[in-house]
Amino acid sequence: MMEAWLTEGARRATGVSHATRTFRRCPMARGSKFTEEQKLEIVLELLGGKLSHSQVCRKYGISATYAYKLKDRGLEVLCAGIGRPAGKPDATVEKLQKRVASLEELAGDQALIIRAFKKKEGLVE
Repeated sequence: MMEAWLTEGARRATGVSHATRTFRRCPMARGSKFTEEQKLEIVLELLGGKLSHSQVCRKYGISATYAYKLKDRGLEVLCAGIGRPAGKPDATVEKLQKRVASLEELAGDQALIIRAFKKKEGLVE
């Protein structure tokens, strides 16, 4: 890891903290720089107010723009979740669950009708 070849003095001079180094990946890696848990941690620090916005950006090695985007996304998710009680699905999920139940009932009815016709024709005992 980086610690093996960076001296303590060099680490202080570059301003790279241990916390920042643990979040960095290979520059050739594709996808997000941070996991969902790490993004949540950044958002909570931004909302917590213990550190300033610029301090959080420096800590995680991110731009102010990216920090604001993460904060906005986090607030959107939080606001969307506040509107309903915990454990209760939103209206779209409830609507889809009712639709699935009605289609399952219809499929069951069709299976019974098919079985009745087969019995009538003597195809099923």
